[in-house]
Amino acid sequence: MCVGVRGERGTPMDGDISATTVVIRREPKTENYSSFIIENEDHTLGDLIRMKLVNNERVLFAGYMIPHPLDLKNRMIIRVRTTEDLSPEQALQDAIEAALEEISGLEESFKAEIQSTQSHFSSHYDLY
Repeated sequence: MCVGVRGERGTPMDGDISATTVVIRREPKTENYSSFIIENEDHTLGDLIRMKLVNNERVLFAGYMIPHPLDLKNRMIIRVRTTEDLSPEQALQDAIEAALEEISGLEESFKAEIQSTQSHFSSHYDLY
């Protein structure tokens, strides 16, 4: 997945911003609290990332929202507050990595089951 990141001033940083764009907004009044606006994503990714964030003991708050569909902006907003020893950006990065690991494990299990099923049927139902 190509991800473009925009900093506080909205300038593009690493990645292809034509795919998914992430805008980071640090909350000036609260320590270790940031909002991440992720374009072109929905509840599927939002809930997965939120679940991974709340499993981190150093994350004090994690939530996401999808604005109303009539807003016409296809985006998701993730809000994260962390303890002093972890930045919200690092917490989000850790959550994404944990989600990718889980998905990779699921993919490997799925492929193994497909192979097992195909070999089972080909040995029991040899039609030729």
